[in-house]
Amino acid sequence: MSDSRWFYRLQGLGAVTATIFIVGSLGIFAYLVIQDKPNAWLSLLPTIITSIAKLGKIKKS
Repeated sequence: MSDSRWFYRLQGLGAVTATIFIVGSLGIFAYLVIQDKPNAWLSLLPTIITSIAKLGKIKKS
């Protein structure tokens, strides 16, 4: 296996991981909103922003 193929596979794994974090964060957010905790998004906002930033870096590379 060449180094470039290995690198692209690692990038794909990173993109999948970032997507899982984003979807998971949104799922937790939806659950907390349903449970009538309106300030829940404040605690999840940094996580969502970080995940989106990581996903953006992976796709640009």
